Amino acid sequence: MITEKCSIMSNRENEEVFMIKYLPDNKIIDEVVIAIHGFGSTKHSDTITMLAEKISEHGYAVFALDLPAHGESKTEILTIDKAINYLLDLEDYIKQEYKEAKIGYFASSFGAYLTLLRLNKLENEKDIDKVVLRCSAIDMKNIFKNNLLDEGYEKFERLGFADLGFARKVHCTKEFYNELVKNDIFKIYKSSHKILLIHGTEDECAPYEDAVRFEDENEDYVELKTIVGAGHRFLNPGEIEKVIDIASKYYIEK
Repeated sequence: MITEKCSIMSNRENEEVFMIKYLPDNKIIDEVVIAIHGFGSTKHSDTITMLAEKISEHGYAVFALDLPAHGESKTEILTIDKAINYLLDLEDYIKQEYKEAKIGYFASSFGAYLTLLRLNKLENEKDIDKVVLRCSAIDMKNIFKNNLLDEGYEKFERLGFADLGFARKVHCTKEFYNELVKNDIFKIYKSSHKILLIHGTEDECAPYEDAVRFEDENEDYVELKTIVGAGHRFLNPGEIEKVIDIASKYYIEK
């Protein structure tokens, strides 16, 4: 597997989008999987690397990007529209540079939420191929309000912003929260695209019950694979390996 760090320009945002390309050794690329990290994380992910190693020998490339205001991103502003535009511009780049390759998605947590919003905008279901979502933050507005705001919603509402995250703080405004309210997956989702969900029963951030509900409401298109006992980050021995095994088989065999 060949690893390359690079960036492209987001034509819609006029900003650099930084990413890591994981390319198959044989240079023949049948599908490019866009990998999206979670809130406060970056493109540097052991899970993404492990998945790329597993599927690259089958003609898959994996492109892991930094979301706005994350990682190497030069912007300090995180909005839903900006994040979706990053994805659309990366899709355009793939279509231009790898004309014969299909496009798929592998996303975690907040990245999974963004992927669902992207699918909801699809005009042609065939534009996107295989989609795997891990520990999906389906009810993102309540996850933000109840889990990410460690100093409470009242303070956030009073100040109008909060700086959240780990190595790099993400500046979240009231406008960002209003976007989450507006883009409530349970209210607006209408896509009929096939999706594989992977979720742990003990997820302390994105409730397992949300994944079950989403599958029930989209039973013809969504399949849920449950990892019993797993939390949001799949930290128990063998859990990440289960995620990679389930995801890789789905990409390769379907």
